[in-house]
Amino acid sequence: SIYIDQHANTTAAPQRIGWAIQSMTPFWADVLVSDIKGELCRQYLASRKKKQRIPDTDPPRYRTVPVSPATVRRELATLAAALGYCHREGYLLSVPAVWLPPASSPRETYLSRREVAGLIRAARKDRRSARHLSLFILVAFYTGRRKEAILSLQWAPNLQGGWVDLDKGVIDFR
Repeated sequence: SIYIDQHANTTAAPQRIGWAIQSMTPFWADVLVSDIKGELCRQYLASRKKKQRIPDTDPPRYRTVPVSPATVRRELATLAAALGYCHREGYLLSVPAVWLPPASSPRETYLSRREVAGLIRAARKDRRSARHLSLFILVAFYTGRRKEAILSLQWAPNLQGGWVDLDKGVIDFR
């Protein structure tokens, strides 16, 4: 709670911290800091399940499936960050070691030109968004930038995002 109250709102993604802590609370709420060990972190990994809807069932039915190790790694990294923050602020005398699952390899999936063309065709069917959605898809495909970087583009140099230089024919994302 100290980490949330004092620090989370100053980070780039406070919602992500909130989601991680919300997921961790049932398991970690009654655990003392001195009890945090690698074995307990591995037990947390084994305990993490989520409800998944079974498709095409009426009424809706659900099953529990394990959460990916990458998700648990992100959650435990949030726990480690919270402990480190509390130590730096003087609430803890020492920081226990938090075991993290091994990092997964990055995804390497790319859209082909045919798939991008299909996206643009689908986008053009909606008259309200045909023009700007098609342009967004093209900018994203050819620059490889994230949604936030593309949507923050402006017409002149600025401090909030990149800008489009029509004279030079370039997009400066800095």
